[in-house]
Amino acid sequence: MNLPEVSKNSRRSCQSEAKGFTLIELMVAISIIALLSIIALSAFSSVQKSSRDAKRKSDLGTVRGALEQYRADQHNYPVSGNVGIGNLSSYLPDKALTNPAATVTYLNKYPRDPKYSTGGCSILPCYKYYYQALPNGCNNTTTTCNSYCLFDSTESNGNATMDPACSNAMFNYSITAP
Repeated sequence: MNLPEVSKNSRRSCQSEAKGFTLIELMVAISIIALLSIIALSAFSSVQKSSRDAKRKSDLGTVRGALEQYRADQHNYPVSGNVGIGNLSSYLPDKALTNPAATVTYLNKYPRDPKYSTGGCSILPCYKYYYQALPNGCNNTTTTCNSYCLFDSTESNGNATMDPACSNAMFNYSITAP
């Protein structure tokens, strides 16, 4: 069987067409890679937010445990401002929770919010842990502090829960005494 002969010029043109990709093929490939990258980054960002929210809840649980130990010994909760996280302007994360005589330590160091930054909370959301003794204005002299609220802001709205006994417009998450 004899095959027709192919000229050298037609062989070259077939070879040159087979090399490389067309512009459309490259654009489709780049678009697919970009789309997959966006999906992966958004999923990663969501996981990071959930992780920071879980740490916030764990940290506030640790503070809650220390406050309950304090109450078991002192028969009241600390006055707002005396626990190192009393008001936003005096947030002192390196301060320990101790009894009034400073002979017993309930918490060596207050934890910091994962997105903590120095300065006030003029821009919402506020990523600082905040303690408020209840009832408002209690001083453990004339009025006993018999409850409290711990506040913070979460990044995922699904993690935002405010205890009905606590309300503060600067935060979207709170817990109170058990």
